[in-house]
Amino acid sequence: SACAPFSSTPDHSYCPKSGYCSNPGLMLSSNALLLLGATLALVRASQVTPVEKVITLLEDLKKEVETKGSAEATSYDEFACFCKETTMQKSKTITGGQDQIEELSADIGAKTAQKADKAVKLKKRQGLATKLSDELAATVARCEKEKAEYEVEAADLSKALSALKAAIKSLEDSKPASFLQLRHSIDHALALAESMDLISAPKQKALTTFIQQTTGVDPADPTYQFHSQGIIDTIQKLLDEFTTKKAELDAEFEKSNAACKSTIASLEEKIEKNKNAMSALEKNLITLTEEIAKAREDLVNAEATLKDDQMYMKDLTKMCEARAKDWDQRSQMRAGELEALVARSEERRVGQECRSR
Repeated sequence: SACAPFSSTPDHSYCPKSGYCSNPGLMLSSNALLLLGATLALVRASQVTPVEKVITLLEDLKKEVETKGSAEATSYDEFACFCKETTMQKSKTITGGQDQIEELSADIGAKTAQKADKAVKLKKRQGLATKLSDELAATVARCEKEKAEYEVEAADLSKALSALKAAIKSLEDSKPASFLQLRHSIDHALALAESMDLISAPKQKALTTFIQQTTGVDPADPTYQFHSQGIIDTIQKLLDEFTTKKAELDAEFEKSNAACKSTIASLEEKIEKNKNAMSALEKNLITLTEEIAKAREDLVNAEATLKDDQMYMKDLTKMCEARAKDWDQRSQMRAGELEALVARSEERRVGQECRSR
Protein backbone atom coordinates (compact mmCIF):
# COMPACT_ATOMS: atom_id res chain seq x y z
CA SER A 1 0.00 0.00 0.00
CA ALA A 2 1.14 3.54 -0.64
CA CYS A 3 1.78 6.03 2.33
CA ALA A 4 2.28 9.60 2.44
CA PRO A 5 5.70 10.78 1.50
CA PHE A 6 7.95 11.92 4.44
CA SER A 7 8.13 15.60 4.90
CA SER A 8 9.94 17.88 7.29
CA THR A 9 6.66 19.39 8.53
CA PRO A 10 5.25 18.28 11.90
CA ASP A 11 2.33 16.60 10.02
CA HIS A 12 3.58 12.96 9.51
CA SER A 13 1.93 9.62 9.63
CA TYR A 14 3.35 6.32 10.78
CA CYS A 15 3.42 3.30 8.52
CA PRO A 16 1.25 0.49 9.78
CA LYS A 17 4.04 -1.99 10.38
CA SER A 18 7.48 -0.54 9.93
CA GLY A 19 7.33 2.93 11.32
CA TYR A 20 8.13 5.72 8.93
CA CYS A 21 7.61 4.81 5.28
CA SER A 22 10.53 4.70 2.98
CA ASN A 23 10.66 6.54 -0.21
CA PRO A 24 12.05 4.23 -2.87
CA GLY A 25 13.70 7.20 -4.44
CA LEU A 26 15.43 8.31 -1.28
CA MET A 27 17.66 5.97 0.71
CA LEU A 28 18.60 7.06 4.30
CA SER A 29 21.38 5.74 6.45
CA SER A 30 20.69 4.29 9.89
CA ASN A 31 22.29 7.31 11.61
CA ALA A 32 20.07 9.67 9.67
CA LEU A 33 17.03 7.67 10.68
CA LEU A 34 17.95 7.88 14.36
CA LEU A 35 18.43 11.64 14.09
CA LEU A 36 15.12 11.99 12.38
CA GLY A 37 13.37 9.99 15.09
CA ALA A 38 14.82 12.16 17.83
CA THR A 39 13.80 15.29 15.98
CA LEU A 40 10.27 14.06 15.51
CA ALA A 41 10.02 13.20 19.21
CA LEU A 42 11.23 16.70 20.16
CA VAL A 43 8.78 18.34 17.81
CA ARG A 44 5.93 16.29 19.24
CA ALA A 45 7.01 17.18 22.78
CA SER A 46 7.00 20.88 21.93
CA GLN A 47 3.42 20.79 20.87
CA VAL A 48 1.03 22.27 23.60
CA THR A 49 -2.44 20.89 23.96
CA PRO A 50 -5.50 23.13 24.68
CA VAL A 51 -5.74 21.72 28.21
CA GLU A 52 -2.16 22.62 28.91
CA LYS A 53 -2.78 26.12 27.64
CA VAL A 54 -5.72 26.45 30.02
CA ILE A 55 -3.61 25.18 32.92
CA THR A 56 -0.83 27.62 32.03
CA LEU A 57 -3.37 30.45 31.81
CA LEU A 58 -4.80 29.54 35.20
CA GLU A 59 -1.34 29.42 36.75
CA ASP A 60 -0.51 32.80 35.20
CA LEU A 61 -3.71 34.22 36.60
CA LYS A 62 -2.86 32.77 39.99
CA LYS A 63 0.59 34.37 39.89
CA GLU A 64 -0.91 37.69 38.80
CA VAL A 65 -3.43 37.60 41.65
CA GLU A 66 -0.67 36.67 44.09
CA THR A 67 1.61 39.46 42.79
CA LYS A 68 -1.14 42.07 43.01
CA GLY A 69 -2.09 40.76 46.45
CA SER A 70 1.52 40.98 47.60
CA ALA A 71 1.84 44.56 46.31
CA GLU A 72 -1.47 45.52 47.91
CA ALA A 73 -0.43 43.82 51.16
CA THR A 74 2.79 45.86 51.19
CA SER A 75 0.82 49.05 50.58
CA TYR A 76 -1.68 48.17 53.29
CA ASP A 77 1.07 47.28 55.74
CA GLU A 78 2.55 50.73 55.19
CA PHE A 79 -0.86 52.31 55.67
CA ALA A 80 -1.54 50.19 58.78
CA CYS A 81 1.86 51.24 60.18
CA PHE A 82 0.94 54.88 59.48
CA CYS A 83 -2.38 54.40 61.26
CA LYS A 84 -0.72 52.80 64.28
CA GLU A 85 2.10 55.31 64.65
CA THR A 86 -0.09 58.34 63.97
CA THR A 87 -2.75 57.08 66.38
CA MET A 88 -0.13 56.59 69.10
CA GLN A 89 1.39 60.02 68.51
CA LYS A 90 -1.98 61.75 68.34
CA SER A 91 -3.20 59.91 71.46
CA LYS A 92 -0.10 61.10 73.29
CA THR A 93 -0.68 64.63 72.00
CA ILE A 94 -4.33 64.55 73.11
CA THR A 95 -3.35 63.27 76.56
CA GLY A 96 -0.72 66.00 76.81
CA GLY A 97 -3.28 68.58 75.72
CA GLN A 98 -5.75 67.41 78.36
CA ASP A 99 -3.02 67.56 81.01
CA GLN A 100 -2.07 71.06 79.85
CA ILE A 101 -5.71 72.19 80.07
CA GLU A 102 -5.97 70.81 83.60
CA GLU A 103 -2.73 72.50 84.63
CA LEU A 104 -3.76 75.83 83.10
CA SER A 105 -7.19 75.65 84.73
CA ALA A 106 -5.62 74.86 88.10
CA ASP A 107 -3.07 77.65 87.63
CA ILE A 108 -5.81 80.14 86.75
CA GLY A 109 -7.82 79.10 89.80
CA ALA A 110 -4.84 79.37 92.14
CA LYS A 111 -3.70 82.73 90.80
CA THR A 112 -7.25 84.10 90.86
CA ALA A 113 -7.44 83.14 94.54
CA GLN A 114 -4.03 84.75 95.16
CA LYS A 115 -5.18 87.90 93.39
CA ALA A 116 -8.33 88.09 95.51
CA ASP A 117 -6.31 87.56 98.71
CA LYS A 118 -3.80 90.25 97.76
CA ALA A 119 -6.62 92.63 96.83
CA VAL A 120 -8.06 92.19 100.34
CA LYS A 121 -4.63 92.79 101.88
CA LEU A 122 -4.14 95.89 99.74
CA LYS A 123 -7.49 97.26 100.87
CA LYS A 124 -6.50 96.70 104.50
CA ARG A 125 -3.16 98.39 103.85
CA GLN A 126 -4.93 101.36 102.30
CA GLY A 127 -7.15 101.63 105.37
CA LEU A 128 -4.07 101.43 107.60
CA ALA A 129 -2.39 104.14 105.52
CA THR A 130 -5.34 106.49 106.14
CA LYS A 131 -5.33 105.66 109.85
CA LEU A 132 -1.58 106.20 110.22
CA SER A 133 -1.74 109.44 108.25
CA ASP A 134 -4.55 110.75 110.46
CA GLU A 135 -2.70 109.65 113.59
CA LEU A 136 0.49 111.36 112.42
CA ALA A 137 -1.38 114.58 111.64
CA ALA A 138 -3.08 114.49 115.07
CA THR A 139 0.24 113.81 116.81
CA VAL A 140 1.99 116.65 114.99
CA ALA A 141 -0.87 119.01 115.82
CA ARG A 142 -0.83 117.97 119.50
CA CYS A 143 2.93 118.31 119.75
CA GLU A 144 2.88 121.73 118.10
CA LYS A 145 0.14 122.85 120.49
CA GLU A 146 2.11 121.55 123.48
CA LYS A 147 5.20 123.34 122.20
CA ALA A 148 3.29 126.59 121.74
CA GLU A 149 1.81 126.34 125.25
CA TYR A 150 5.25 125.60 126.67
CA GLU A 151 6.80 128.53 124.86
CA VAL A 152 4.11 130.91 126.20
CA GLU A 153 4.44 129.63 129.77
CA ALA A 154 8.22 129.52 129.57
CA ALA A 155 8.27 133.11 128.26
CA ASP A 156 6.04 134.26 131.15
CA LEU A 157 8.24 132.53 133.70
CA SER A 158 11.40 133.89 132.14
CA LYS A 159 9.92 137.39 132.16
CA ALA A 160 8.82 137.00 135.78
CA LEU A 161 12.23 135.71 136.82
CA SER A 162 13.90 138.60 135.10
CA ALA A 163 11.56 141.11 136.83
CA LEU A 164 12.01 139.51 140.23
CA LYS A 165 15.78 139.50 139.92
CA ALA A 166 15.77 143.16 138.89
CA ALA A 167 13.42 144.03 141.81
CA ILE A 168 15.65 142.32 144.34
CA LYS A 169 18.70 144.14 142.97
CA SER A 170 16.89 147.52 143.16
CA LEU A 171 15.78 146.89 146.71
CA GLU A 172 19.20 145.70 147.76
CA ASP A 173 20.76 148.79 146.17
CA SER A 174 18.16 150.97 147.96
CA LYS A 175 16.89 152.47 144.69
CA PRO A 176 13.13 152.92 145.06
CA ALA A 177 12.90 154.72 141.71
CA SER A 178 14.35 151.76 139.86
CA PHE A 179 12.09 149.46 141.82
CA LEU A 180 9.05 151.50 140.83
CA GLN A 181 10.06 151.36 137.15
CA LEU A 182 9.69 147.58 137.43
CA ARG A 183 6.20 147.84 138.90
CA HIS A 184 4.41 146.63 135.76
CA SER A 185 6.71 143.60 135.45
CA ILE A 186 6.39 142.86 139.16
CA ASP A 187 2.59 143.08 138.98
CA HIS A 188 2.70 140.61 136.09
CA ALA A 189 4.95 138.32 138.12
CA LEU A 190 2.61 138.50 141.11
CA ALA A 191 -0.40 137.72 138.95
CA LEU A 192 1.45 134.76 137.49
CA ALA A 193 2.45 133.62 140.97
CA GLU A 194 -1.14 133.86 142.09
CA SER A 195 -2.35 131.78 139.14
CA MET A 196 0.24 129.16 140.03
CA ASP A 197 -0.51 129.29 143.76
CA LEU A 198 3.09 130.24 144.42
CA ILE A 199 2.30 133.14 146.80
CA SER A 200 -0.21 133.50 149.62
CA ALA A 201 -2.77 136.29 149.57
CA PRO A 202 -1.34 138.11 152.66
CA LYS A 203 2.14 138.21 151.23
CA GLN A 204 0.83 139.36 147.85
CA LYS A 205 -1.16 142.12 149.58
CA ALA A 206 1.84 143.20 151.65
CA LEU A 207 4.02 143.30 148.54
CA THR A 208 1.43 145.33 146.65
CA THR A 209 1.06 147.77 149.54
CA PHE A 210 4.82 148.17 149.75
CA ILE A 211 5.06 148.96 146.05
CA GLN A 212 2.31 151.60 146.38
CA GLN A 213 3.96 153.26 149.39
CA THR A 214 7.46 153.30 147.93
CA THR A 215 6.91 156.52 145.96
CA GLY A 216 8.87 159.45 147.53
CA VAL A 217 10.25 157.26 150.32
CA ASP A 218 13.77 158.00 151.51
CA PRO A 219 15.86 154.86 151.14
CA ALA A 220 17.72 155.85 154.34
CA ASP A 221 14.50 155.77 156.29
CA PRO A 222 14.71 152.89 158.81
CA THR A 223 11.05 152.10 158.12
CA TYR A 224 11.75 151.65 154.41
CA GLN A 225 14.77 149.50 155.17
CA PHE A 226 12.77 147.35 157.58
CA HIS A 227 9.94 146.77 155.12
CA SER A 228 12.21 146.37 152.12
CA GLN A 229 14.09 143.50 153.69
CA GLY A 230 10.87 141.59 154.27
CA ILE A 231 9.83 142.29 150.69
CA ILE A 232 13.24 141.12 149.43
CA ASP A 233 12.82 137.88 151.34
CA THR A 234 9.34 137.42 149.85
CA ILE A 235 10.51 138.20 146.32
CA GLN A 236 13.54 135.92 146.73
CA LYS A 237 11.32 133.07 147.83
CA LEU A 238 9.06 133.78 144.90
CA LEU A 239 12.10 133.87 142.63
CA ASP A 240 13.21 130.47 143.91
CA GLU A 241 9.78 129.03 143.34
CA PHE A 242 9.64 130.50 139.82
CA THR A 243 13.10 129.09 139.10
CA THR A 244 11.99 125.64 140.26
CA LYS A 245 8.78 125.93 138.26
CA LYS A 246 10.74 126.95 135.16
CA ALA A 247 13.11 124.00 135.59
CA GLU A 248 10.17 121.61 136.01
CA LEU A 249 8.46 123.10 132.96
CA ASP A 250 11.61 122.73 130.86
CA ALA A 251 12.15 119.16 132.00
CA GLU A 252 8.53 118.21 131.36
CA PHE A 253 8.63 119.78 127.89
CA GLU A 254 11.91 118.09 127.05
CA LYS A 255 10.37 114.77 128.00
CA SER A 256 7.12 115.37 126.10
CA ASN A 257 9.03 116.77 123.11
CA ALA A 258 11.23 113.65 123.00
CA ALA A 259 8.09 111.48 123.16
CA CYS A 260 6.56 113.51 120.32
CA LYS A 261 9.63 113.08 118.15
CA SER A 262 9.74 109.35 118.89
CA THR A 263 6.03 108.91 118.15
CA ILE A 264 6.28 110.90 114.94
CA ALA A 265 9.37 108.97 113.82
CA SER A 266 7.64 105.67 114.61
CA LEU A 267 4.52 106.68 112.68
CA GLU A 268 6.57 107.88 109.72
CA GLU A 269 8.44 104.55 109.70
CA LYS A 270 5.16 102.61 109.82
CA ILE A 271 3.77 104.77 107.01
CA GLU A 272 6.87 104.11 104.88
CA LYS A 273 6.76 100.36 105.50
CA ASN A 274 3.04 100.28 104.76
CA LYS A 275 3.63 102.28 101.59
CA ASN A 276 6.30 99.80 100.45
CA ALA A 277 3.99 96.89 101.26
CA MET A 278 1.18 98.49 99.22
CA SER A 279 3.56 99.08 96.33
CA ALA A 280 4.63 95.41 96.41
CA LEU A 281 0.98 94.28 96.54
CA GLU A 282 0.06 96.52 93.61
CA LYS A 283 2.95 95.08 91.57
CA ASN A 284 1.89 91.55 92.52
CA LEU A 285 -1.68 92.28 91.45
CA ILE A 286 -0.48 93.62 88.10
CA THR A 287 1.74 90.55 87.60
CA LEU A 288 -1.05 88.16 88.58
CA THR A 289 -3.50 89.92 86.27
CA GLU A 290 -1.07 89.56 83.35
CA GLU A 291 -0.31 85.91 84.21
CA ILE A 292 -4.01 85.05 84.49
CA ALA A 293 -4.71 86.73 81.15
CA LYS A 294 -1.82 84.80 79.54
CA ALA A 295 -2.98 81.52 81.09
CA ARG A 296 -6.53 82.10 79.85
CA GLU A 297 -5.22 82.79 76.35
CA ASP A 298 -3.12 79.62 76.52
CA LEU A 299 -6.16 77.71 77.79
CA VAL A 300 -8.29 78.88 74.85
CA ASN A 301 -5.53 77.87 72.41
CA ALA A 302 -5.02 74.52 74.17
CA GLU A 303 -8.76 73.76 74.05
CA ALA A 304 -8.89 74.67 70.35
CA THR A 305 -5.82 72.51 69.62
CA LEU A 306 -7.31 69.62 71.61
CA LYS A 307 -10.57 69.91 69.68
CA ASP A 308 -8.67 69.83 66.39
CA ASP A 309 -6.60 66.85 67.54
CA GLN A 310 -9.71 64.96 68.67
CA MET A 311 -11.42 65.70 65.35
CA TYR A 312 -8.34 64.53 63.45
CA MET A 313 -8.21 61.40 65.63
CA LYS A 314 -11.87 60.70 64.91
CA ASP A 315 -11.39 61.09 61.16
CA LEU A 316 -8.18 59.02 61.25
CA THR A 317 -9.88 56.21 63.17
CA LYS A 318 -12.81 56.22 60.74
CA MET A 319 -10.47 56.15 57.73
CA CYS A 320 -8.24 53.41 59.16
CA GLU A 321 -11.20 51.26 60.18
CA ALA A 322 -12.76 51.65 56.72
CA ARG A 323 -9.48 50.75 55.03
CA ALA A 324 -9.02 47.76 57.33
CA LYS A 325 -12.54 46.55 56.58
CA ASP A 326 -11.92 46.97 52.86
CA TRP A 327 -8.61 45.12 53.18
CA ASP A 328 -10.27 42.23 54.98
CA GLN A 329 -12.96 41.99 52.31
CA ARG A 330 -10.43 42.15 49.47
CA SER A 331 -8.21 39.59 51.19
CA GLN A 332 -11.10 37.21 51.56
CA MET A 333 -12.14 37.76 47.93
CA ARG A 334 -8.56 37.26 46.72
CA ALA A 335 -8.22 34.10 48.78
CA GLY A 336 -11.42 32.85 47.18
CA GLU A 337 -10.11 33.67 43.72
CA LEU A 338 -6.82 31.88 44.40
CA GLU A 339 -8.65 28.90 45.80
CA ALA A 340 -10.88 28.75 42.72
CA LEU A 341 -7.91 29.09 40.33
CA VAL A 342 -5.99 26.36 42.13
CA ALA A 343 -9.03 24.08 42.07
CA ARG A 344 -9.65 24.62 38.35
CA SER A 345 -5.98 24.18 37.52
CA GLU A 346 -5.89 20.97 39.50
CA GLU A 347 -9.03 19.72 37.75
CA ARG A 348 -7.50 20.36 34.33
CA ARG A 349 -4.24 18.71 35.31
CA VAL A 350 -5.97 15.60 36.66
CA GLY A 351 -8.13 15.40 33.54
CA GLN A 352 -5.11 15.65 31.28
CA GLU A 353 -3.29 12.93 33.23
CA CYS A 354 -6.29 10.66 32.90
CA ARG A 355 -6.49 11.22 29.15
CA SER A 356 -2.76 10.61 28.78
CA ARG A 357 -3.13 7.20 30.35
